[in-house]
Amino acid sequence: MRWFWQRRKKPESSTAPDEMEARRGGVATAPRPAGASGRLASSLASAAELRDELLRFTRDLLNTQGARVRVEDDDLLSATLPDGSTARYTTTLARARAEDETTLLAQGATALQALFDQAAERSRVVALRLPASGDPAALAREWLAPLADRCGRCAGLGDEPWLAGAPTCDVCPLRAGRLALTWEQPPAGVRVVSQRDARSIELVYRLIGRDRGGRRDEWLRLAFEADHPDAAPLPPLALDRIAEAQPAELASADAASLARVSARAQERLRPALDAWSATLQQRVDDDYQRRVAEVTATHERLRRERPDEARSVEAALERELAILAEIYSVEIEARLESVIFITSPIAQVMVENAAGVGPTVTVDLGRGLVSAPDCAVCGGETRAGHICAAGHAVCATHLTRCAHCGAIRCPACARAPLTTCALCSEAACDNCATRCDACSRTFCADHIWRCVEGDATLCLEHLTVCGDCGEPVCAAHASRCGECGAARCPRHTRRCATCGEARCADHAVACGTCGQPLCAAHAVACEECGQSLCAADVFTCLGCGRALCGHHRAAACATCGVEYCARCGAESAQCPACRAVVTPDDGDLAALRLAAEREPRINLKRKWQVGQNALARVFIARGLGHNEVWVVTRQGEVIGAQRKGWLGS
Repeated sequence: MRWFWQRRKKPESSTAPDEMEARRGGVATAPRPAGASGRLASSLASAAELRDELLRFTRDLLNTQGARVRVEDDDLLSATLPDGSTARYTTTLARARAEDETTLLAQGATALQALFDQAAERSRVVALRLPASGDPAALAREWLAPLADRCGRCAGLGDEPWLAGAPTCDVCPLRAGRLALTWEQPPAGVRVVSQRDARSIELVYRLIGRDRGGRRDEWLRLAFEADHPDAAPLPPLALDRIAEAQPAELASADAASLARVSARAQERLRPALDAWSATLQQRVDDDYQRRVAEVTATHERLRRERPDEARSVEAALERELAILAEIYSVEIEARLESVIFITSPIAQVMVENAAGVGPTVTVDLGRGLVSAPDCAVCGGETRAGHICAAGHAVCATHLTRCAHCGAIRCPACARAPLTTCALCSEAACDNCATRCDACSRTFCADHIWRCVEGDATLCLEHLTVCGDCGEPVCAAHASRCGECGAARCPRHTRRCATCGEARCADHAVACGTCGQPLCAAHAVACEECGQSLCAADVFTCLGCGRALCGHHRAAACATCGVEYCARCGAESAQCPACRAVVTPDDGDLAALRLAAEREPRINLKRKWQVGQNALARVFIARGLGHNEVWVVTRQGEVIGAQRKGWLGS
């Protein structure tokens, strides 16, 4: 493992190592002189590169102590310590046995543990300065680049809103700790506003847990801003950044900053300790509960067998349970192992759109990190969200977006909230929100409809759906079938030609002659073929009284001129009444007198004969110079007449 105080050594000149190798058979390293670059010296000759991690650790540790170290072989190094003494280390057992002055480094060896203790002691309080890792403008441009060819759900786009803790896409920049932002106007330029040094403190804690199963240790690294009044948390420094850091001097203000950061770290430690305690308790809980059940069952049996000793048995049970609780207890300890004071170059960078406005972010050049812009609504970090044309950054939680068209509305620019649909409660922009003409409530575009006739906009509560085509219809244009009550639009409504009442397609009857729709009450069936007819197209045969369609008309009677059906006409050219005329009786004459009141041309003085049909009487008067025929209904209405010859009175 590498410790946070380790450094990579700078390569020495190409001439000196070659000369030393030829003269002494190895590669030498030395501690850094004052004002050096801050990197630990490292071996250059590949033939003498140390192959073991323990030897590389020992070399780096000795260099930090000011010793002059020489790599003699890939498994052997020697060092001249600051006090003038010498030491040789190897990880090969055979070499250690063959050379008395060579110390073997192996896991568990006293010499290696001593080196570990020295490293831990030297690394408890360290001050480091991080070099700049890149250009601040380039880092800000890379981190705040707009999402492209991605779903955008994390930034408040997509069909579903983003929720904290929800899984992200495989290509989402949030997975790499970057920012997921959308821009109303893409960024056009980056401007460095200011630069300064910022201090932070990293604390390394060892969490020690002890239970009946033994001891378990874990390490927790916490980092905070030293100059922030609330000691804002930071991500722990990456190990590769530690290796590239340079040593720095401790400042007098570091003690006060450490006290403030330590208090903040105690708050962050509590959840970690609680979780660590719960983990250890779960590990022993099953065994503890089993032992408690066994002890309790044993004493219950003793209480039943020795009722006179119940009090002593109860006391013994309490002692046993207390012992078990002590045996299976869990102990948690947090021990501060080291403190690192870190100085890092910081730049304030503004990322601007074409209008010259945009968010200002903090670029940590030492860590290679860019802070998220502050949300214009809640003031929190906008790691995922949107940047409007006015430069306001809004996090995905507080971003308002039209649920229908997806248009984003910046709450900082438009204080009035988006309209809410009265049905689904989703937000809708002004272009997608419409009021119902019936109730004046506002609905989104998915829950408002326009009448098929185009004269009204209605919500679901006040519209009617045509049962044939499914089109929405307003109350003014909707018709309901008088039979089943189903609603229809005007194009699919059939109205009876006789009474005008609405009928659906299932309950409307079409006239077989003219095709007009009819209701059941006003549809007449042809008594010959059964075809439905309207009143205007019914042919009622006077001879037999049947209601017939036009297909069953026969020729007109040669005597009275009235049309009869083919059955009444038979093979004769006369109707049944004209074929069988008789002298009228009093009833017939009364009907004739009634008809004469309506038709003055009827001369009652004629010598009349009468023939009877099913629905009418045929009165015939023949004489010198005249031939007169009148067809009269039972009610005395004249429905036909034939007059030939000289008709004088």
